[in-house]
Amino acid sequence: MKFALHRIRFRVRLEIALAGIGWIFSMSAVSQATATNLYFSDYPIPFGPGSVYMATPTGVITTVGNNWDTPLGLAFDSSGDLFVADRSAGAIDEVKPNGQQLTFASGAFPPAQPICLAIAPNGVLYASDSGNVYKFSSTGVPSVFANGLFYPQGLAFDSKGDLFIANSGGSTGRLRHIG
Repeated sequence: MKFALHRIRFRVRLEIALAGIGWIFSMSAVSQATATNLYFSDYPIPFGPGSVYMATPTGVITTVGNNWDTPLGLAFDSSGDLFVADRSAGAIDEVKPNGQQLTFASGAFPPAQPICLAIAPNGVLYASDSGNVYKFSSTGVPSVFANGLFYPQGLAFDSKGDLFIANSGGSTGRLRHIG
């Protein structure tokens, strides 16, 4: 019960804080780095660059960065590094806990437009584009992990390392399990 009450208080504070920061055009991703702080992204196309924000349980919202085109996916590794899938730029960026931003993966290779991110329990980064899921090496080199999908918009791992994919396209959305 205490946990549920904490979540309700956090939600109310977050909604009030969001109302105070102005326009949130298109909230596109949410991730949690610690037991308390939430991170979310927003991309106000065509009005300006997309941003990533951190929200505390007390409703304090700070900008983590605001130089992404379309930040659709967020994921944290065990070191606290934030990975941001920037769909329009065709890149995955890494933001270190000290705020340093690096390009983790970019260029003329899949995923051309990364959508969702997830990090497996072993620390390996996975990303989806409009039809595939890719597994990345520690140096940002992708390899196809699953293909033949239709707009996989959600990726999540369970504690055993099994990947669940929300395959949203087609006539019916399906949850696909790869384990």
